[in-house]
Amino acid sequence: MDGWDGVGWCYLSSRQLGTDEISMGRQILALWQARDILFTWTVREVKVRYTDTSLGLAWLVLYPAAWVVLFTVLFSHLVPVPVQGIPYPLFVMTGLVPWFFFSNTTSNAVSSLKNNANLIPKVYFPREILPLGSVMVGLLDLSLYLLLLLGTMLFYRVGGGQTLWMLAPIVVCLAALTLAVALLTARLALFQREVQLLVPMALQFLMYMLPVFYPVEIVPARYRGVYMLNPMAGLMDSFRRVLIYRRWPEWHAFEYAAAFSFGLMVFAYWDFKRAEPEFADRL
Repeated sequence: MDGWDGVGWCYLSSRQLGTDEISMGRQILALWQARDILFTWTVREVKVRYTDTSLGLAWLVLYPAAWVVLFTVLFSHLVPVPVQGIPYPLFVMTGLVPWFFFSNTTSNAVSSLKNNANLIPKVYFPREILPLGSVMVGLLDLSLYLLLLLGTMLFYRVGGGQTLWMLAPIVVCLAALTLAVALLTARLALFQREVQLLVPMALQFLMYMLPVFYPVEIVPARYRGVYMLNPMAGLMDSFRRVLIYRRWPEWHAFEYAAAFSFGLMVFAYWDFKRAEPEFADRL
């Protein structure tokens, strides 16, 4: 792997670390000490994903643009969706940006352990770097998508205002939830081969269960409480509210989504490290 030798990490058998005997704090410290590896791995992932393709970074513009055009034709002209006076291309972008981050990162992370099976039995490094690298690349994509979104807001002269400061905590919660799902799916895919096949199907189904191309208000009030149990729904609605509607989030929904996201992230990390000694046997 390019750049791996340069980070100076020790080469050990993964069995030499008794993961169950190491505290969570020491595991996080080990991950921090391996940040050079994480940086090297993230750069490698970026190169593989973009510099080795003919379209390169242009794909980051063409991919969301194609979806915006599709949804605009479907839900602005053929089957109009009420969006409270917001230009529909801008409205749907505020749903697609967080969704692309979550779905693309999960799709890449689920196979991150299996695709690097040659490293796991031979070289010791914190294994969570592999799915975490997918999240880091996803955050890079997200930052570029946000620039496109802000440019679109300026073009339409919509959004902005004092609620924009809430964008940072919303993105942090979204990243925590995405990391949790990345760790869980990567670990499960190693133990249950079917998971790698089920995740794309589940993501495709989930997109229609989230306010990507329609507002939360379109969900009947009697079902909305159940609908908002999905933390992604609360985060995506909050994302849209603070950006283009100049409204504060629905605080109960946001606080629930934040607590769920960080709670799941802690559980997912614990579960990942608990199972780590068995990774080599599962490859």
